[in-house]
Amino acid sequence: MQENLSLDQLILQLEEVGAVKFGEFTLKSGLSSPVYFDLRVLVSYPKLLDTVASLLLQLVDSRRDCVLCGVPYTALPIATLMSVKADVGMVVRRKEAKDYGTKKMVEGRWSDNQNCVIVEDVVTSGGSVKETADLLRNHGMEVTDCVVLLNREQGAIENLTKSGIKVKSLVSVSKVLEVLLREGRITEDTVTSVKSFISNNQTQGVEKVRDVMRLDFSSRNASVKNEITKRLMSTMIRKQSNLCVAVDAQRAAEVLALVRKVGGSAVVIKLHADLVEDWNHQTEVELKNLSQELDFLLF
Repeated sequence: MQENLSLDQLILQLEEVGAVKFGEFTLKSGLSSPVYFDLRVLVSYPKLLDTVASLLLQLVDSRRDCVLCGVPYTALPIATLMSVKADVGMVVRRKEAKDYGTKKMVEGRWSDNQNCVIVEDVVTSGGSVKETADLLRNHGMEVTDCVVLLNREQGAIENLTKSGIKVKSLVSVSKVLEVLLREGRITEDTVTSVKSFISNNQTQGVEKVRDVMRLDFSSRNASVKNEITKRLMSTMIRKQSNLCVAVDAQRAAEVLALVRKVGGSAVVIKLHADLVEDWNHQTEVELKNLSQELDFLLF
């Protein structure tokens, strides 16, 4: 282990090896995020991986008789190192059962009601941790704790608390932003962008989505925080429409003519300016005026 490595130094090293990236990234959820944590790269940096394992071990109650389980797949090597360092047993959760051999979903040895500490690299909603916990509990283990390298601060801790799982994390997104900004690795604009994304994409209460779907648009709109979403829903309510139209034409006059025809009924009109051969500033001005006159969102 790198001796006496502080959390600030850990964050800087994670950024240096590309485990923390800034830009535009599509997440598993389909959302476009200005920050991405690619902790899979840790396997290529043994000393850093060793450091992470040692620091996470400090979050585990050494007095408890437990086993460890890394959420597949990124957390598996971290949990393995922790297991070896602390001489603590480990179980391995499969994502899917094999159709040969023992066909087990959980490999390893444990005793009934033995505590299992889950190890995870990053948590957003906590869904993967809960899924793992449910499987381990169904196999006779007790799951009350989870240790995490990085908390994206989007509701995982609150969600997992409701499932009886206490989460301890080494670092948070806020801490990452604080350290990298102080060290000149990122700009204030990047910090603002990431904080805005985190604020507008919280996952607390995702289990209540079905209840939300039963609400009318006015009720849903009252709880919306994202300004674009709020404007979209308000427009849908005003126009009593959910029509979205893609206008693909090669001449500006055709685009404007089509927009005038459908704009009164449409909530959203999507354009591809790069396809319009004679696109110019005046075209843009006229489209903006039409969006205000006919009350639709322009993308």
